[in-house]
Amino acid sequence: MDAIESLICLLAAMLLLAASVTAQDPPPNAKWRLTKVNFEGLKSQPPEKMIAASGLQVGQTVDFEMIKASSQRLSQTGSGACANAVVVTFAVEEGLQYRWANPVWSGNQAHPAQELNASLALKPGDVADLTKIEKGWGEARGVYGKKGHLKVLFKPQPVFDDAQRIVTYQVAVTEGPQYRMGQVTITGLPEAEAARVKDAWGLKAGEVFDTTYFVVFHNKIAREGLIKQAKGMKTRQELKLDDQKLTVDVAIKFER
Repeated sequence: MDAIESLICLLAAMLLLAASVTAQDPPPNAKWRLTKVNFEGLKSQPPEKMIAASGLQVGQTVDFEMIKASSQRLSQTGSGACANAVVVTFAVEEGLQYRWANPVWSGNQAHPAQELNASLALKPGDVADLTKIEKGWGEARGVYGKKGHLKVLFKPQPVFDDAQRIVTYQVAVTEGPQYRMGQVTITGLPEAEAARVKDAWGLKAGEVFDTTYFVVFHNKIAREGLIKQAKGMKTRQELKLDDQKLTVDVAIKFER
């Protein structure tokens, strides 16, 4: 391996590291304007040659995947270990910091806005953290799942108030049909144990399906000792929806 190959290999490895530090946990689809690419300790090659090899261009808009790809391009030109580094510098404009306001819901018939708001991770006045916002929509879907609405859809659209620095989401809800319990099947256990476990299933055919019931069910199995050798036992749960009958068949497989 020659000196140039060793240098390029190291630059590739350090580029990936620098990108990971600079853009740690980037939000989905985050983009930045690239303002500088510095090669620290570079002596034998001009920086322009290394930038060209990376595929990066100062002034272009880049995302985290593009930075990773540039590292891969460098690594494909050589291999080995070396002792230099490259630092990628981004221009960041943070903008205003917004706080959360309760969403404005529409199309919600099964659950009032107050109940849906209570399920969200953010409360009025909290910093509008994107991760918590996404988590909140999942919690709200769980509220609908308790009453058999397994295909509920949310279309949230943010409305920003720059003066008050508040974001209010307009959420259009498509609740979809309500599903009821069909049949439950238990596999992976001896016949006697499978029968006991099936009898412990509390949702009866025709009752409104509840996605949270699985927790209750597994707690009951453990509490009553329905499985003799339960240690290390895992379960797989499959829901089979019948869109004609609006029923849900549940298949639970126990396995080690």
